[in-house]
Amino acid sequence: MKLHKKIGIAVIAASVPLFSCSDLTVPESVTVKSEGAKYGFPLGSTEFKISEKFSAQKVQDAINSSSANLTVYEFNPENSGDSIIEYIMEYQVERKEIATTSLKTTIQSARGALPDGAPEAAVEAAKNAAINDFIARVPQANGKYVYTADRLSATIDTGLNFKSIFDSFASSDDEDGGSDSSERTDYSDIFNKIGFTGVKAYAYIDKDGIDSDIKFIGKIDVKGSDTEAATPYNLVNATLNPVSAVDETPDLASLADDNGVISTDFVSDTEQYPMSAELNGDNMTAFINGEEVGGLYVKHEKVIIDYELTPSIEFDNEDEVRAFLEAMLDENAESATATVSIILRFPLKLKIIEDIVIDDLLDFAGSAQEGDLLNRDDGEDGSDFDEYSDFIENINCEYKFTNGMNLDFSAKISSNTVDGEKFFEDKSIEFDGEEHSFSMDKSEISKIMSKSPFTPAISATISKTTSDEDDFIRITRDASFGAWAVFNLTTGGSAEVWNSEDSGE
Repeated sequence: MKLHKKIGIAVIAASVPLFSCSDLTVPESVTVKSEGAKYGFPLGSTEFKISEKFSAQKVQDAINSSSANLTVYEFNPENSGDSIIEYIMEYQVERKEIATTSLKTTIQSARGALPDGAPEAAVEAAKNAAINDFIARVPQANGKYVYTADRLSATIDTGLNFKSIFDSFASSDDEDGGSDSSERTDYSDIFNKIGFTGVKAYAYIDKDGIDSDIKFIGKIDVKGSDTEAATPYNLVNATLNPVSAVDETPDLASLADDNGVISTDFVSDTEQYPMSAELNGDNMTAFINGEEVGGLYVKHEKVIIDYELTPSIEFDNEDEVRAFLEAMLDENAESATATVSIILRFPLKLKIIEDIVIDDLLDFAGSAQEGDLLNRDDGEDGSDFDEYSDFIENINCEYKFTNGMNLDFSAKISSNTVDGEKFFEDKSIEFDGEEHSFSMDKSEISKIMSKSPFTPAISATISKTTSDEDDFIRITRDASFGAWAVFNLTTGGSAEVWNSEDSGE
């Protein structure tokens, strides 16, 4: 409904009781006199804590959408609000049996050499002789028997898709009911302009069904595709420095509180929570950032774990070797297994690789005003507003922006274009958490009143950071972001809002 009609209806509605209970004649016209009346037209608002916007649960939900079996916790060992937001991500790669094909082949050969129907005692004797022969060939080092079992290897598609995970944060709706994400601008390329740093990774290979010490020789790689041409990012090269098995992987669920926050620094306390190996964090960080294309980082759409690990088992004496080999041949005995798990420590510590331009900041936050700010229909003829331009004493915009993320923001309020003409020139705005305002001149007021739709927007630019390590941006737990803006229309003087001739009466 048009602004002057809103005012007119209000005046007429208030006058009806007066005319109905008196002898007064209905006037031919109604004129409104207003001094300093103020009408607010919100452009939009949003306010949130970064720790809530990027909570472990929201990261978990984003990961679940990519069908990955990965558990996310918040990590706050300092138990402080001004510490960097960090996540712990746990992925169980695979559980495999520790076996030896060569032993079983040796036993089968010994049994096969016996005639059909051989007595059980003869079969048992042949087995024991084969085991003795096998033990005799087990190398010894430093007074220990060192037995090499079959190599464990696999190429595992984790189901993780870093691109879709990051994209989900750039397209998620505001919880309080923002604009429909299906109608919003696609901001997913923003994360191609963001690089992370400081990611750490740890391997836990826990053993079960065997008490002896186990070391693994081999490698663990991660890559973004299961094709032969995919570049592998090596996480550990255990050829020269074997990694050890542990009795168990830390029970992260028991370390987390009801909000999913882990305060115990289990990655540092390796005496109580031993790990198999700290992986190559630089390579893990590089993988998460993605492949560099034209100066940007395109995120991987797959996370493939490729590993080859050969168990080397140490036995103190021959009896331990014999007991292990016999257990392998016993179908009723518990199998010796190894479970490979990888835990990531992911801090929100980042840099902006290229300027990020957000054309509509409130739309990005999911709380933008839709349609004409004065609630007019698109393209509605505003010529009948011209006579009220003098009635409008002032139009100003009040706004406040809070940037607690340490990002280098610059922003402006821009006008859309109708008939090739902007309603007003761009207005630079401050990002200091204080309230500010700017006003429109008479020509700008006239344009706003006479044309539609009037759909101003707040655009923002996050500036590129330098390549220095110290210039990485640290997103802390108590960081917040807030933005609101409102256009105020102040009236003054008088204007005719109803005329019997115009209404056809």
